[in-house]
Amino acid sequence: MTALFVGCASGTDTVEGKPEGKVVREGNGYRYDSNGWIYLHIEGEPFERGFQHGRFFA
Repeated sequence: MTALFVGCASGTDTVEGKPEGKVVREGNGYRYDSNGWIYLHIEGEPFERGFQHGRFFA
């Protein structure tokens, strides 16, 4: 799932194939910025997905 949002989370890492810069991880999900767009990837069980979405969207 990819979505546009404004937010922040803790921790940085790299995700293979994604633009260099900050990649923020939470569980199996991550977010990154590219050309002014913010991309969000979440995965897992329903509770995990909800937690990741809330964390990234906060």
